[in-house]
Amino acid sequence: MSHKVVTSACSHHDFILGTARLGVRTATTTPRVRQARDLVSAARAMTTFAAAAASRAPAARPATDATRRSHQSMTWRSGAFSRAAAAPTRTVASASRASTKAPPVAPAPFTPPAAGAWCDPRRVRVLRGGPNPVGDGPVVYWMSRERRVMDNWALAHALAVAARARKPFHVLYVLDHEQDAFAGARHRLFELEGLRETQERLRKLGVPFHLFDARDAADDAEMGGASVSAALEHLAPSFVVTDFSPLRPAREARDTVALLLCPCDVPVHEVDARNVVPVWEASDKREYAARTIRKKITNRLPEFLTEFPNERAIRESVEACDVGIGISDVRSASSISFSPSDRTDADRQQSEHIHTQPSPIDWDALLSRARRSGGAPEVISAARRVTPGETAARRRLFSFCENLHLYAHRNDPNVLGAPSGLSPYVRFGHISAQRAALEAEKASASRKTENDADRVTAEACASFLEELIVRRELAENFCLFTPEYDTLRGVAPGWALESLELHAGDVRDPAYTADELEHARTHDELWNAAQTELTTLGAMHGFMRMYWCKKILEWTEGGPHEAFKIALRLNDAYALDGRDCNGFVGVAWSIGGVHDQGWKERSVFGKVRYMNYAGCKRKFKIDEYVRRIENEAAAERRAREDEESIDNASGSDTVV
Repeated sequence: MSHKVVTSACSHHDFILGTARLGVRTATTTPRVRQARDLVSAARAMTTFAAAAASRAPAARPATDATRRSHQSMTWRSGAFSRAAAAPTRTVASASRASTKAPPVAPAPFTPPAAGAWCDPRRVRVLRGGPNPVGDGPVVYWMSRERRVMDNWALAHALAVAARARKPFHVLYVLDHEQDAFAGARHRLFELEGLRETQERLRKLGVPFHLFDARDAADDAEMGGASVSAALEHLAPSFVVTDFSPLRPAREARDTVALLLCPCDVPVHEVDARNVVPVWEASDKREYAARTIRKKITNRLPEFLTEFPNERAIRESVEACDVGIGISDVRSASSISFSPSDRTDADRQQSEHIHTQPSPIDWDALLSRARRSGGAPEVISAARRVTPGETAARRRLFSFCENLHLYAHRNDPNVLGAPSGLSPYVRFGHISAQRAALEAEKASASRKTENDADRVTAEACASFLEELIVRRELAENFCLFTPEYDTLRGVAPGWALESLELHAGDVRDPAYTADELEHARTHDELWNAAQTELTTLGAMHGFMRMYWCKKILEWTEGGPHEAFKIALRLNDAYALDGRDCNGFVGVAWSIGGVHDQGWKERSVFGKVRYMNYAGCKRKFKIDEYVRRIENEAAAERRAREDEESIDNASGSDTVV
């Protein structure tokens, strides 16, 4: 395909997006949403067409052996951050070329004004507009993935813009904008309780926090992000900043906001506050394995692994914001209308209103509704309850750093305290992975002596950073460049998919139904314990999760595609850290051979890596693990029964 055809396709994509922005603003609510959805789909299809055409261009010369050797595995070393040479800063032009390989819509890099920017501009991408607010409204941080105040580059960027422009600063959170299909009470309560702390932290800083419930909005069912656009329009922003996420629902919501938000000249920026090295800076393509991305990340750590603005700096910036301009009609979560067409003329013409606080949030009502939402219940036993929120996350991090040496035994489920326990907090954005890396490095450096214990600590720190940064950011890279990251056909490399489908008809003996697996009714006591840990206690040891997932492949009579669906559903429905990139890639590695290599071919598994009971028995004491999980699950069930008895007793009281 010629270069002219590719260029024409890209131009047509831009035309469609422009048409969408023009058309959706003049239609009524339901047609508007449907029209936008169709136009966005057409734009994405056109971009995909253009990318495919470009991929069929004459290939570059194959890599030499020397080039391949440059991608060999690299071992973390204590002090590697300080010794690594900083890579030269990429120019805006090179960043733009790289962004063309990213999934649509490809935002532009951000070029900040000369002064007043905290956040590294390479963390920021422009979805639309320029670097400065437009109009008299507030700067709004649309919080979605990063649910915290401190150590949040997205919030810091939005606040710096507001302080520089002397604009009021607001924070908005829209419930369920990601439309989590498997989210139950366990996840919703963790989310809400964390948000309640976030609101309190913002209140102490003097920042208004708006919580809008989109679950009852008709638009939300038709098109993710439409209700978010409407909620933003009620705040009449002059500038919007949001969190980056590689996951499909969040990206669709982001793109829809960029299309539907009125007025159309209001700038919208996204910030990667999740990854230490921004995902678009680490690589502009899907990486094959950890060995191909490791050096790309470690070479950039001196640039990006930096300290955050402290609380004093944030407070001073809040004080610099102009509080004399804001919104006068803030609707509560229960009464807000999500249709931009419902806005009054006064709403559209806001310019000089006296700033008022948002409507009070009835947290008790929201929490009560979450408890009735079904799905996995929250864990309430003292031994396993994970307290949500930024404060609890930091407390867990510092406790882990005090015993960092235990991480050397992370593959033994019987060594309590070896895992960091941070995955739910990172998943819900209660703590920054960058903060965890900084504190782990400090803990390791403070014990840097020649004795054996400190050497173990240094090695444990290196392993922790490998998992926290390289492996986790590899998962982010995979989900960004893999549109169908939640299907086996969309994730499995060719060799794995071919061998799995070749053995799809192999006899499974034993074979279990999805219901039997969910309720831990198998012959394998080890697997049953792992499944009980997941369903009853909301977590599963990392090593056990691999074994658990591979046995689902081995025992599912419906074949590898059905096994992939079952494993993903169970992980997303019960794991507190589920429904995130690490979960998708973990299942993809275990069943689909992602980021792995082909192994000796065998029945059922094909060439995908195999794990068995005997291998686990060599690594740790299985009986000890099984007994501990049984005891902890029994304690959790007793705690739930006691709580239900108290609730029933209080509910039976009547007033005569």
